[in-house]
Amino acid sequence: MTRTQDKYPFVVFGPSKSGTTWLQKSLNQLHGITCHFQLPIFPFSKSELDKLNGNRKTMFSAFESSPFAGVFESDDKYNEYKDINNFLRKFPLNQKGFTEKFMDSDSKALNDLVKKIKQNYTSAVLDLENNPDCVGTKAYTNIGEYFKVYPNGKVICIVRNIRDVIVSKRFHNLRGGNYFIHDIKTFHVRLIGRLFGKKVLMKLFKSNIKSHLYSDEELENKGLIVTKEVIDAFGTDWIEVVDHIHKYREHPGVLIVKYEDMKTEFVKTMYSVLEHIELNPTEYKDELEAMVKQKKEFGKNSFYRSGKIGDFENHFNNSTNAYIISKSKKLMTEMNYEF
Repeated sequence: MTRTQDKYPFVVFGPSKSGTTWLQKSLNQLHGITCHFQLPIFPFSKSELDKLNGNRKTMFSAFESSPFAGVFESDDKYNEYKDINNFLRKFPLNQKGFTEKFMDSDSKALNDLVKKIKQNYTSAVLDLENNPDCVGTKAYTNIGEYFKVYPNGKVICIVRNIRDVIVSKRFHNLRGGNYFIHDIKTFHVRLIGRLFGKKVLMKLFKSNIKSHLYSDEELENKGLIVTKEVIDAFGTDWIEVVDHIHKYREHPGVLIVKYEDMKTEFVKTMYSVLEHIELNPTEYKDELEAMVKQKKEFGKNSFYRSGKIGDFENHFNNSTNAYIISKSKKLMTEMNYEF
């Protein structure tokens, strides 16, 4: 396994619930490749992340549950990840804008120093020096800052139909205990939530809030899985992230792959990913074909719910479909998704 350019950490990046974890885990299974799970090295700012989270003012947490079921081998590994990730997000050198602020100066010496400091920081976080593997991370990434530090670096962006993303995020949040006010089936409890907000709601009903909630099946039967409120909350992430990716679509260091292609042509898509990070894909042929035969676990106890292409058709109606198209038509067109 050799590369033609200087060692750099590659990045896997895309909207949440678009297949980024699937791609990260697939790469990490291959010999000679280490792909870390959500270790940010060029993150978005807090204000940008808040924007990505969309309008979730009417959401409340009915109970706490790990959003990463099935991702980590044990609770200890999950807690270890949380500690490191929380530290990195608060670390001054890792704040969005740091690299741009100092590397845009007129001083070449300062530019070179900041670049070296950021490279050393990244090397420490991802353990580049002591790892002979091709190393990367799956994380939200400011692509422009990344290329300032690693001009020859590689970013693999994965996108998925925004409507399937919204459905997937909705069920992912339900499993994590996160609900909307309209998910409350008891009229007077729902009314209190609407009139006085989630803080008053949880103060009054926290101990028995679960008994007042529709089940997932009831939400599906009532057509409440996807509403305009749900679209506003979960569609913003896709729009903002894909817009960021689209700005760098012509950059030679950026490869855009589709979740749908991963599902239908897994080996072919992985070949293009491996070529992009300057590895010989034929060396991984047997491993990739073996992955195709592996049965991925789906369901409530897995990080992956169903993974079906076009599952949105079971949850969107004419009104919600028109609403999401009005918000994302341009980017859906650019990403070659049909309406």
